[in-house]
Order: sequence, then C-alpha cells, then structure tokens
Amino acid sequence: MTHRTAGIAAVALVAALAGTPAVAADEAPSPAATGWVVENPSPDGIFATNEGSVSVVGAGTGVAITCPVLSGWGRADSATLRPNDFFGETGVTNAGDCTGPGSAGVEVISSPGTVFVAETYAAAADRIGGSAYPWLWGLFLEAPDCQVDLYAVDANAPAPLAYDNATATLEAGPIDVVATRAEGTGCADLATVGDRMTFQARLVATPGFTVHPAP
Repeated sequence: MTHRTAGIAAVALVAALAGTPAVAADEAPSPAATGWVVENPSPDGIFATNEGSVSVVGAGTGVAITCPVLSGWGRADSATLRPNDFFGETGVTNAGDCTGPGSAGVEVISSPGTVFVAETYAAAADRIGGSAYPWLWGLFLEAPDCQVDLYAVDANAPAPLAYDNATATLEAGPIDVVATRAEGTGCADLATVGDRMTFQARLVATPGFTVHPAP
C-alpha cells in the first residue's frame, strides 16, 4: 500500500455506517501520536470483510436499507506510518439480504476507495479514532427493475471512523452521498436522481490487524 496523507485530493465515492460510539471518560484518547504502527499477520496486508453490516438512509425520504455484509476485502500493510498517513483501505464490499423497500431483491455493492486515517488512541479500550475518506468510492443499490448509483457529495470530506484492535471491527460513517442514477420502475420506493442519503458500515477484518501509536 502506498501511504498518502489525508489532504490529497482524489476521485469520489463512499457510504457510511451508524454513528461512532462515544468514548467513555475512562477511555479518553491519548495525546496526538507522533506516528502509528500497523501490524498485520497477512504478509500481503490483505484482509477479508465477511462479517458486519451496512446501512443507507435517505436524508429527505427517510428510506432506510440495512444489510448484512456477505463478502469483501481490504488492505492494511504492516508499517510504521507518519501521523497523517492512512493505515488501511477497503476494496469491494458486497451486502445483501437487506431489509427496507424492495428488500427481497436489494443488494448493496460498494467499490474500492475508502481510506482510513488514525487520529486518536484510547488505551483502555484499545481503540483507534479517526477519519474515513471516500476518495475512490461508489455505492450501487440493485433491486428488482432498479439500479441506483450513489457517490460521495465531497470525496475529501472526513467521516467518523473507529477501529477496535481487540475485535478487529472497523466502523465508518455516516458519509453523505447523492444519487446520480436511478433507472427502472422499481426505483420509486428507493431513490430518485438528486436524493441525498448517508451510508454507514461496520466491517470485521479477518485476519485482524492492529494499529497503535508509535513508541
């Protein structure tokens, strides 16, 4: 993985997950780290994301779609990083068996491009806080006689991020997205072009990797 700082501009697209849980008082983040150490037992840095969930919620319509993650992948190379380098990124994530309008046939597919930047570390919880950036990201809803494309409103806008080292669970979002295509008569209950929505994701990495402040 080529590490890049969070300020670099890039192409759009991502979705988000439910809000990041608040940090308890006895889990206060440590002072700003001078860098981060990523340790991944996978030599190529690749991890699977076959557990978790995603949700898409219409900002104006209130339409809510929630789906279990079926398959996916990401990458987090073992490395020592500078403070603003991203520690991981996601690849394609597939989710199906959704609840919501047209739930019998809805499938959510997100393409590669969300990167994760660590900013704080809560030692008691062994949990990273930070930002997710939808630099190269796309979300696609597929339902009977309907296809909806959603892209990030601002690909450089940070969304809340949390990574739990103990459970290898990554939470990202909500990310603001907008529908750029809605084709088919089945889209009436899902979205129309121009609809604003949010995307959130909870992904479990296998194998689990860790992210800690540099010594």
